[in-house]
This record gives sequence, C-alpha cells and structure tokens, in this order.
Amino acid sequence: MIGIKIMLTEKFKMKKMHLWILFLILLTTQQSFAAPASRASIEELLKITKTEQLIEQTQSQVLPVMQESINQSLEAQGVKITDKEKTKIDQYLKESNTLILNELNWKTLKGDFIQIYADTFDQEEVEGLIAFYKTPVGQSTIEKMPLVMNKSMQLMQVKIQQLMPKIMNNLDKNLK
Repeated sequence: MIGIKIMLTEKFKMKKMHLWILFLILLTTQQSFAAPASRASIEELLKITKTEQLIEQTQSQVLPVMQESINQSLEAQGVKITDKEKTKIDQYLKESNTLILNELNWKTLKGDFIQIYADTFDQEEVEGLIAFYKTPVGQSTIEKMPLVMNKSMQLMQVKIQQLMPKIMNNLDKNLK
C-alpha cells in the first residue's frame, strides 16, 4: 500500500512538473504570439514622430558638419592647406553632399525605416508609442530630440578630435 502511495505521489509530482514546464514554455514564447505591427500603424508612428522632417533636417546639417570635421582634423594635425587643396576639398564636400541628398532621402529610406520598425516592434508596442507621442510629453520629446541628437553629435566630434592624435599614431605605428 505504501509502495502504491509513493508511486502515485511520484506520478503526481511528475505531472505537476510537466505542467510547470509547459507553463514556462508558454510564458517565454508569449512574445512570438504578438501580432506583427501593421505597415499603416508604423507609417502613422513615423508621421507623428516627424521622422521625414528629422531626416531632412539632418541632411541640411551634413555639409557644415563635414566641413567643420575636416577643418578641425587638419587644424588638430597642424596641416596647412593651399588654396588649390581647399578648392579640391570644397568640391569633394559638395559632391559628397549631393550624393547623400540623392541617396539618403526620405523617399529612399522610408521603406527601410518601416522594415526596421516592423522587425523591432509588435502592433501593441507601436500603438503604445503612437499613444505616447500624441501626448504633450511625447510631442515635447519629438520637438527636443533633434537638439539632443545635435548636442550628442557635437560631443562625439569633440571626443573624436581628442582621439585623433592617438588614432593617427596608431595608424603610423601599424603602417611601419
């Protein structure tokens, strides 16, 4: 009798353990059952967050940033350029800027952005983001984010300029 009771107790423990395992599997795979974000909701999110305007604003800053970066780099290295070299650099910058404007504009990037959001967020998350960005705090975030990005970019430029001598020394060391 005791043997049967032990066997039944063990079977019950095994069933209970199987149920817990099943529960844990379902819990961890819950994310995979989330509805994928629809293209329309992602487009709404991109519109609310003014992504197109942000891309255009970023594009307008590319040429001045590139010019400043080159000037700082040359100055940090103590390099003096001739008028002819300056003309070549200016031509290079204009051509590069034109290439960027033609290839990295909203028309060419929109599909990629939609795919990135679709790969990253599910429908519930996109709806939550839309709801947030429609709030006053969300709208304020949208308005202030370009300033945050600009300041972040300026910070990185300064940090890179500070690293430039070390980078150049490393280049010299590796080329010898």
